[in-house]
Amino acid sequence: MSSAYPDGLTNGLPAAGLNGTPNPNAGRAYLSSASQWTNNSYVSNHTTRRLTVFGRHNFDEGQKRNWFTKLLGEQTVTGLANDDIQETESRNWNRWGADLAYGKFIQSKDVPGTPGHVYKFNENEMTPTAVIYLGPSLMNATSASGAHLPNPTAAMNITGGTVRTFDATWKPSRTPGDPTYVDPAAVWQNNYYPPSSLSSISTQSENPANYVGFRNVPIGIIDSETSRANRDILTHDAQLTKSQVTSTAAPGRAISGRMPWSPLMVCARTSHGPGSIRKTPTARRATSTGTSASIRTSTS
Repeated sequence: MSSAYPDGLTNGLPAAGLNGTPNPNAGRAYLSSASQWTNNSYVSNHTTRRLTVFGRHNFDEGQKRNWFTKLLGEQTVTGLANDDIQETESRNWNRWGADLAYGKFIQSKDVPGTPGHVYKFNENEMTPTAVIYLGPSLMNATSASGAHLPNPTAAMNITGGTVRTFDATWKPSRTPGDPTYVDPAAVWQNNYYPPSSLSSISTQSENPANYVGFRNVPIGIIDSETSRANRDILTHDAQLTKSQVTSTAAPGRAISGRMPWSPLMVCARTSHGPGSIRKTPTARRATSTGTSASIRTSTS
Protein backbone atom coordinates (compact mmCIF):
# COMPACT_ATOMS: atom_id res chain seq x y z
CA MET A 1 0.00 0.00 0.00
CA SER A 2 1.37 3.41 -0.96
CA SER A 3 2.55 5.82 1.73
CA ALA A 4 0.68 8.67 -0.01
CA TYR A 5 -2.42 9.08 -2.12
CA PRO A 6 -1.90 9.76 -5.87
CA ASP A 7 -3.15 13.33 -5.65
CA GLY A 8 0.16 15.10 -6.23
CA LEU A 9 0.93 16.88 -9.49
CA THR A 10 4.53 16.60 -10.73
CA ASN A 11 4.02 16.97 -14.47
CA GLY A 12 3.89 13.21 -14.99
CA LEU A 13 7.24 12.47 -13.29
CA PRO A 14 7.75 8.93 -11.92
CA ALA A 15 7.53 10.39 -8.40
CA ALA A 16 3.94 11.51 -9.02
CA GLY A 17 1.85 10.80 -5.94
CA LEU A 18 4.74 10.62 -3.49
CA ASN A 19 4.12 14.28 -2.72
CA GLY A 20 0.40 13.67 -2.33
CA THR A 21 -1.70 13.41 0.82
CA PRO A 22 -0.04 11.01 3.32
CA ASN A 23 -1.83 7.70 3.76
CA PRO A 24 -2.41 7.21 7.53
CA ASN A 25 -3.10 3.48 7.07
CA ALA A 26 0.03 2.63 5.06
CA GLY A 27 1.40 -0.76 6.04
CA ARG A 28 -1.64 -1.95 7.99
CA ALA A 29 -3.20 -5.35 7.35
CA TYR A 30 -6.85 -5.18 6.31
CA LEU A 31 -9.93 -7.07 5.13
CA SER A 32 -11.87 -5.71 2.19
CA SER A 33 -14.98 -6.63 0.24
CA ALA A 34 -17.01 -4.97 -2.49
CA SER A 35 -19.89 -7.44 -1.92
CA GLN A 36 -20.70 -7.56 -5.61
CA TRP A 37 -21.40 -11.25 -6.28
CA THR A 38 -22.25 -12.75 -2.88
CA ASN A 39 -25.78 -11.40 -2.35
CA ASN A 40 -28.61 -13.60 -3.59
CA SER A 41 -32.06 -14.84 -2.69
CA TYR A 42 -34.52 -17.54 -3.79
CA VAL A 43 -38.23 -17.38 -2.97
CA SER A 44 -40.75 -20.07 -3.91
CA ASN A 45 -44.52 -19.83 -3.37
CA HIS A 46 -46.55 -23.01 -3.94
CA THR A 47 -50.35 -22.83 -3.92
CA THR A 48 -52.65 -25.86 -4.23
CA ARG A 49 -56.43 -25.70 -4.55
CA ARG A 50 -58.50 -28.88 -4.57
CA LEU A 51 -62.25 -29.50 -4.71
CA THR A 52 -63.90 -32.95 -4.40
CA VAL A 53 -67.63 -33.53 -4.86
CA PHE A 54 -69.27 -36.87 -4.02
CA GLY A 55 -72.86 -37.93 -4.65
CA ARG A 56 -74.75 -41.24 -4.33
CA HIS A 57 -78.42 -42.06 -4.99
CA ASN A 58 -80.36 -45.33 -5.08
CA PHE A 59 -83.21 -45.03 -7.55
CA ASP A 60 -84.56 -48.46 -6.54
CA GLU A 61 -85.69 -47.33 -3.11
CA GLY A 62 -88.98 -45.93 -1.90
CA GLN A 63 -92.59 -46.70 -2.67
CA LYS A 64 -92.58 -45.91 -6.39
CA ARG A 65 -90.33 -48.72 -7.53
CA ASN A 66 -90.70 -50.12 -11.01
CA TRP A 67 -88.65 -51.70 -13.74
CA PHE A 68 -87.05 -48.38 -14.67
CA THR A 69 -85.87 -47.59 -11.13
CA LYS A 70 -84.52 -51.11 -10.91
CA LEU A 71 -82.70 -50.54 -14.20
CA LEU A 72 -81.07 -47.38 -12.81
CA GLY A 73 -80.18 -48.94 -9.48
CA GLU A 74 -77.71 -47.12 -7.21
CA GLN A 75 -75.50 -44.53 -8.89
CA THR A 76 -72.36 -42.78 -7.57
CA VAL A 77 -70.79 -39.64 -9.06
CA THR A 78 -67.45 -38.18 -7.90
CA GLY A 79 -66.00 -34.91 -9.18
CA LEU A 80 -62.43 -33.67 -8.66
CA ALA A 81 -60.80 -30.36 -9.56
CA ASN A 82 -57.17 -29.60 -8.70
CA ASP A 83 -55.04 -26.53 -9.41
CA ASP A 84 -51.29 -26.34 -8.58
CA ILE A 85 -49.42 -23.03 -8.99
CA GLN A 86 -45.75 -22.45 -8.23
CA GLU A 87 -44.08 -19.03 -8.50
CA THR A 88 -40.34 -18.57 -7.93
CA GLU A 89 -38.06 -15.56 -7.83
CA SER A 90 -34.27 -15.65 -7.78
CA ARG A 91 -32.03 -12.61 -7.88
CA ASN A 92 -28.45 -11.44 -7.35
CA TRP A 93 -27.49 -7.93 -6.33
CA ASN A 94 -24.70 -5.65 -5.09
CA ARG A 95 -24.69 -4.86 -1.39
CA TRP A 96 -23.67 -1.21 -1.93
CA GLY A 97 -23.62 1.23 -4.81
CA ALA A 98 -22.78 4.88 -5.42
CA ASP A 99 -25.64 7.25 -6.12
CA LEU A 100 -26.50 8.68 -9.52
CA ALA A 101 -25.01 12.10 -8.77
CA TYR A 102 -21.58 10.58 -8.20
CA GLY A 103 -21.94 8.50 -11.35
CA LYS A 104 -22.54 11.62 -13.41
CA PHE A 105 -19.51 13.27 -11.83
CA ILE A 106 -17.05 10.52 -12.74
CA GLN A 107 -18.09 10.35 -16.38
CA SER A 108 -14.75 10.20 -18.15
CA LYS A 109 -13.93 13.14 -20.43
CA ASP A 110 -11.28 11.73 -22.73
CA VAL A 111 -12.01 14.55 -25.13
CA PRO A 112 -13.08 17.88 -23.55
CA GLY A 113 -16.65 18.78 -24.36
CA THR A 114 -17.84 15.23 -25.01
CA PRO A 115 -20.50 13.61 -22.79
CA GLY A 116 -18.11 10.89 -21.65
CA HIS A 117 -18.72 7.34 -20.51
CA VAL A 118 -21.85 6.68 -18.43
CA TYR A 119 -21.04 4.09 -15.78
CA LYS A 120 -23.46 1.31 -14.93
CA PHE A 121 -24.32 0.77 -11.28
CA ASN A 122 -22.44 -2.55 -11.10
CA GLU A 123 -19.16 -1.35 -12.63
CA ASN A 124 -16.16 -1.14 -10.32
CA GLU A 125 -16.13 2.66 -10.46
CA MET A 126 -19.66 2.73 -8.99
CA THR A 127 -19.11 -0.03 -6.41
CA PRO A 128 -17.59 1.10 -3.09
CA THR A 129 -15.32 -1.26 -1.18
CA ALA A 130 -15.58 -1.75 2.58
CA VAL A 131 -12.26 -2.00 4.46
CA ILE A 132 -11.53 -3.10 8.04
CA TYR A 133 -7.97 -2.48 9.24
CA LEU A 134 -6.35 -4.99 11.59
CA GLY A 135 -3.65 -3.87 13.97
CA PRO A 136 -0.86 -1.30 13.58
CA SER A 137 1.37 -0.65 10.58
CA LEU A 138 3.79 -3.42 9.60
CA MET A 139 5.90 -1.29 7.25
CA ASN A 140 9.02 -1.74 9.40
CA ALA A 141 8.43 -5.44 10.15
CA THR A 142 10.94 -7.85 8.65
CA SER A 143 8.50 -10.80 8.61
CA ALA A 144 4.91 -11.69 9.43
CA SER A 145 6.07 -13.45 12.60
CA GLY A 146 4.76 -11.75 15.72
CA ALA A 147 2.21 -9.63 13.89
CA HIS A 148 -0.58 -10.88 16.19
CA LEU A 149 -3.33 -9.55 13.98
CA PRO A 150 -6.63 -9.23 15.87
CA ASN A 151 -10.02 -10.48 14.73
CA PRO A 152 -12.43 -7.92 13.25
CA THR A 153 -14.46 -6.24 15.98
CA ALA A 154 -17.06 -4.57 13.76
CA ALA A 155 -19.29 -5.48 10.83
CA MET A 156 -18.54 -3.98 7.44
CA ASN A 157 -20.73 -1.01 6.65
CA ILE A 158 -20.50 1.95 4.29
CA THR A 159 -22.23 5.31 4.64
CA GLY A 160 -22.22 8.44 2.53
CA GLY A 161 -19.58 11.13 2.83
CA THR A 162 -16.84 12.52 0.62
CA VAL A 163 -14.12 10.90 -1.48
CA ARG A 164 -10.95 12.49 -2.81
CA THR A 165 -10.91 11.91 -6.51
CA PHE A 166 -9.79 13.49 -9.77
CA ASP A 167 -12.14 16.09 -11.22
CA ALA A 168 -11.71 15.89 -15.00
CA THR A 169 -13.35 19.25 -15.64
CA TRP A 170 -11.38 21.26 -18.20
CA LYS A 171 -10.11 24.54 -16.66
CA PRO A 172 -8.61 26.63 -19.52
CA SER A 173 -10.72 28.49 -22.04
CA ARG A 174 -11.65 26.71 -25.25
CA THR A 175 -12.03 29.98 -27.14
CA PRO A 176 -8.99 30.89 -29.29
CA GLY A 177 -7.66 34.35 -28.43
CA ASP A 178 -8.67 34.21 -24.76
CA PRO A 179 -5.78 34.76 -22.34
CA THR A 180 -6.31 31.31 -20.76
CA TYR A 181 -6.94 29.46 -24.02
CA VAL A 182 -5.29 26.03 -24.32
CA ASP A 183 -5.71 23.87 -27.39
CA PRO A 184 -6.37 20.27 -26.22
CA ALA A 185 -4.64 18.99 -29.37
CA ALA A 186 -1.46 21.04 -28.82
CA VAL A 187 1.78 19.23 -28.07
CA TRP A 188 2.61 18.52 -24.42
CA GLN A 189 5.87 17.03 -23.13
CA ASN A 190 5.05 14.16 -20.75
CA ASN A 191 8.03 13.99 -18.41
CA TYR A 192 7.09 10.56 -17.16
CA TYR A 193 9.04 9.22 -20.16
CA PRO A 194 12.61 10.11 -21.15
CA PRO A 195 12.79 12.99 -23.65
CA SER A 196 14.29 10.63 -26.20
CA SER A 197 11.20 8.39 -26.06
CA LEU A 198 8.40 8.93 -28.56
CA SER A 199 5.95 8.27 -25.73
CA SER A 200 6.99 11.55 -24.12
CA ILE A 201 5.29 13.47 -26.93
CA SER A 202 1.66 13.86 -25.89
CA THR A 203 -1.14 16.45 -26.12
CA GLN A 204 -2.51 19.03 -23.71
CA SER A 205 -5.62 16.91 -23.29
CA GLU A 206 -3.41 14.51 -21.28
CA ASN A 207 -1.86 17.23 -19.11
CA PRO A 208 -3.41 16.96 -15.60
CA ALA A 209 -2.63 20.63 -14.95
CA ASN A 210 -5.39 21.56 -17.41
CA TYR A 211 -8.07 19.99 -15.23
CA VAL A 212 -9.55 20.89 -11.85
CA GLY A 213 -7.67 17.92 -10.44
CA PHE A 214 -8.04 16.13 -7.13
CA ARG A 215 -10.65 17.41 -4.71
CA ASN A 216 -13.15 16.11 -2.16
CA VAL A 217 -16.40 15.11 -3.84
CA PRO A 218 -19.65 14.15 -2.05
CA ILE A 219 -20.88 10.61 -2.56
CA GLY A 220 -24.15 9.02 -1.54
CA ILE A 221 -24.34 5.30 -0.80
CA ILE A 222 -27.26 3.08 -1.81
CA ASP A 223 -27.55 0.19 0.68
CA SER A 224 -29.53 -2.82 -0.51
CA GLU A 225 -30.33 -3.79 3.09
CA THR A 226 -32.26 -0.64 3.94
CA SER A 227 -35.24 -1.03 1.58
CA ARG A 228 -36.72 -3.22 -1.15
CA ALA A 229 -36.48 -0.27 -3.56
CA ASN A 230 -32.70 -0.06 -3.02
CA ARG A 231 -32.36 -3.79 -3.60
CA ASP A 232 -34.24 -3.44 -6.88
CA ILE A 233 -31.85 -0.65 -7.94
CA LEU A 234 -28.78 -2.81 -7.20
CA THR A 235 -30.10 -6.06 -8.71
CA HIS A 236 -27.93 -7.16 -11.63
CA ASP A 237 -29.51 -10.56 -12.38
CA ALA A 238 -33.04 -11.84 -11.72
CA GLN A 239 -35.42 -14.58 -12.87
CA LEU A 240 -39.17 -14.99 -12.37
CA THR A 241 -40.84 -18.34 -13.05
CA LYS A 242 -44.48 -19.38 -12.88
CA SER A 243 -45.83 -22.87 -13.56
CA GLN A 244 -49.44 -24.04 -13.32
CA VAL A 245 -51.02 -27.50 -13.60
CA THR A 246 -54.80 -27.87 -13.67
CA SER A 247 -56.44 -31.30 -13.37
CA THR A 248 -60.10 -32.39 -13.45
CA ALA A 249 -61.78 -35.78 -13.17
CA ALA A 250 -65.46 -36.81 -13.11
CA PRO A 251 -66.03 -40.57 -13.10
CA GLY A 252 -69.52 -42.12 -12.73
CA ARG A 253 -70.16 -45.64 -11.40
CA ALA A 254 -73.18 -47.91 -10.97
CA ILE A 255 -73.01 -49.95 -7.74
CA SER A 256 -76.12 -51.98 -8.47
CA GLY A 257 -78.73 -52.19 -11.17
CA ARG A 258 -78.44 -53.24 -14.75
CA MET A 259 -76.89 -50.08 -16.28
CA PRO A 260 -73.07 -50.23 -16.26
CA TRP A 261 -72.80 -46.39 -16.35
CA SER A 262 -75.06 -43.65 -15.16
CA PRO A 263 -76.83 -41.61 -17.83
CA LEU A 264 -76.07 -38.52 -15.75
CA MET A 265 -73.57 -36.29 -17.54
CA VAL A 266 -70.82 -34.36 -15.82
CA CYS A 267 -69.01 -31.29 -17.16
CA ALA A 268 -65.22 -31.16 -16.80
CA ARG A 269 -63.34 -27.85 -17.17
CA THR A 270 -59.70 -27.85 -18.14
CA SER A 271 -57.54 -24.75 -18.55
CA HIS A 272 -55.45 -24.61 -21.71
CA GLY A 273 -53.53 -21.41 -21.24
CA PRO A 274 -54.57 -17.84 -20.46
CA GLY A 275 -58.18 -17.06 -21.27
CA SER A 276 -58.98 -20.47 -22.74
CA ILE A 277 -61.53 -22.84 -21.18
CA ARG A 278 -62.80 -25.99 -22.84
CA LYS A 279 -66.02 -27.67 -21.70
CA THR A 280 -66.55 -31.36 -22.38
CA PRO A 281 -69.70 -33.20 -21.25
CA THR A 282 -68.77 -36.72 -20.30
CA ALA A 283 -69.64 -39.45 -17.88
CA ARG A 284 -66.02 -40.19 -17.06
CA ARG A 285 -63.04 -38.00 -17.81
CA ALA A 286 -59.69 -37.18 -16.24
CA THR A 287 -57.46 -34.50 -17.74
CA SER A 288 -54.33 -32.57 -16.77
CA THR A 289 -52.68 -29.59 -18.44
CA GLY A 290 -49.72 -27.45 -17.52
CA THR A 291 -48.44 -23.99 -18.43
CA SER A 292 -45.21 -22.29 -17.47
CA ALA A 293 -43.62 -18.92 -18.00
CA SER A 294 -40.15 -17.59 -17.29
CA ILE A 295 -38.79 -14.04 -17.27
CA ARG A 296 -35.04 -13.41 -16.90
CA THR A 297 -33.20 -10.12 -16.80
CA SER A 298 -29.53 -9.33 -16.41
CA THR A 299 -27.34 -6.28 -16.38
CA SER A 300 -23.69 -6.60 -17.30
